[in-house]
Amino acid sequence: MTNRALLAAALTAACLPFAPALADGPYDGSWNGTVSEARGCWNGTVTMLIAGEAVSGNFHLRGGKDCGRSGHCTFQFTGTVAVDGSVDASYGYPKKYLNGTMDGKIADGAFAGVLTTTTSKHECLHGVSATRP
Repeated sequence: MTNRALLAAALTAACLPFAPALADGPYDGSWNGTVSEARGCWNGTVTMLIAGEAVSGNFHLRGGKDCGRSGHCTFQFTGTVAVDGSVDASYGYPKKYLNGTMDGKIADGAFAGVLTTTTSKHECLHGVSATRP
């Protein structure tokens, strides 16, 4: 390359706009918490990963005989997180005819919401709380 070509390439590169760095969203990261027992319904833990507008994770619930020998069920969920911190997620567990939703909101560094689990026989409402470690 000639000196003139090198100079032209350097000037062109210097004049290109730089892309802004992508910052983490205000809710991004790992979240851990609990799922409360309500009226004989299962209790356990929740883990969530938030990245931008997406949330995914697992509920680990102690469900007795409905969850096999271990007595624990794990449900994977996915959903969305709005700019205001509102969370809307759902899961399905066809093996046991279960499905459900989790709705809540992140405020002041903590998530608080309600997990609704539905079977063919009944519906359970659980309180869910989580924070970033």
